[in-house]
Amino acid sequence: MPVVSTRTEWVHGKDFKVRLNYSPKRKIFYIKLPSYVAATLGIEQVEASAINQDPNIKEYDPQRAVERKFEAAIKDYDKLVETKKKVIFYTFQSRVRKQGIFPGHSDSYGPGEVSSYGVAMDLWFNVGMIMQHPVRESVQYFDLSGKKVGDSGWKDWKWMEWTAEREAFFSSFREYLENGIVQMREFFNKADATIAQLIDKGMTPALPAPIKPKTVEATVES
Repeated sequence: MPVVSTRTEWVHGKDFKVRLNYSPKRKIFYIKLPSYVAATLGIEQVEASAINQDPNIKEYDPQRAVERKFEAAIKDYDKLVETKKKVIFYTFQSRVRKQGIFPGHSDSYGPGEVSSYGVAMDLWFNVGMIMQHPVRESVQYFDLSGKKVGDSGWKDWKWMEWTAEREAFFSSFREYLENGIVQMREFFNKADATIAQLIDKGMTPALPAPIKPKTVEATVES
């Protein structure tokens, strides 16, 4: 079968030779699909008749028609193979400065520094959705309402697949940290003399209680 034209197109992260063929016997133009697309859709090629069979179309371009079908087949494949799943996005930043070192930026160390002095930590988490493409390895991000949120920030956070137990862990752990920090903040915001007296009496802030199991109602995805 004669090849009318050949071009290289970037399809799913790879160069793919798109060959527009013509069959004189069948009087059709056709383009063979990438093997993985063909296997998924159950068709080996897309084709268009060289003869206009629709009287409502005045200017018929069979080559453009088969090109549009090729583009549509790639989109149909994408819709079939993309998988959307519920996940937990999270990030934990911390910084610890060694004791005995005079406060200063040059003396700090630790991953993801979030404060200039002392000890700092930040645990952030949120439940959302991701859609992954197994071939081109792209990821799209969505909130729970299904609204696309874009790549900014989200792609830099870690994530794990959602379960009610995992969400409960993050919620409990965040509460655990908050309780301890609130107690310490209230303690150190007292007058100096009061703090000294409380220390002498052993009435210092208690460490947070052990993390208690917390249940999160599971949701059924549509």
